[in-house]
Amino acid sequence: MEEGWLKAGKRTGRWSFYDQKGNLLRSGHYKSGNMEGTWRYWYRGDTNQLKSEYHYKNGRLHGKRMGWYKNGQLHLRSELRHGVRHGVTEAFRNDGRLWSRTHFSRGKRDGPSEKVDRFGIRRTGLYKANLKHGPWTIEDASNKNVIAREEWLHGKQHGEQIEYWSNGEKRVLETRRRGVRHGLYTRWDEPGLVVQSGYYIDGEKTGKWTSNFPGTESPSAINHFSRGVPDGIQEHYREDPHSLHERTVITKGELRQVTRFSADGSILESP
Repeated sequence: MEEGWLKAGKRTGRWSFYDQKGNLLRSGHYKSGNMEGTWRYWYRGDTNQLKSEYHYKNGRLHGKRMGWYKNGQLHLRSELRHGVRHGVTEAFRNDGRLWSRTHFSRGKRDGPSEKVDRFGIRRTGLYKANLKHGPWTIEDASNKNVIAREEWLHGKQHGEQIEYWSNGEKRVLETRRRGVRHGLYTRWDEPGLVVQSGYYIDGEKTGKWTSNFPGTESPSAINHFSRGVPDGIQEHYREDPHSLHERTVITKGELRQVTRFSADGSILESP
């Protein structure tokens, strides 16, 4: 059910729309058949709770846009210009906590951004022309412990990427180039001992890679790669007593030789 005025066959002035029970659903003004000024929307049913509020200019969204949960808590607050978001857009959870805050320019994310997911993880950084660009930080919103620091370039990870343990020690350090791993890669355990290290070139393991036994600096394996393919001498160690267990020779992924050793270093098997 609707109620309003017509002029020359076009809606004009205030119009109101109701459900079958007569409850107001939305209300606002028309000008020459186009929505104009402030329009308000209510939740369906026997309630006076406002759901949203929009501003129009010549039939297009222009100005503030607001939204509320059924409990009255603010859900959304944003600015629009000529039908697209322009300025700050904020979203909130139904208990009032911030969900996201993002700057827009002509409909695209541009500038500072902050978002907190349902697990309490906050991501803050910059957008440029709708793409992540520059430094980003990921942290636990409850205690502000940093989980990761990232560098982005036009929507792709580019530069140093760091992950952290909850105690503040580094967990992973790697370098990316246009989204692909390129350079030194190092992974640590929580006490700060190296678990694995090596190099990537264009996303492929290259050169010497070392893996250590947990909680020690003793290698469990030393491998060699060429463009992601095992190539060269590969060594595997036993933990206790720490000693060479097996040495293999691989050429461009093809196994050439296997030699196994006892704990005292003597050869057990060899071609």
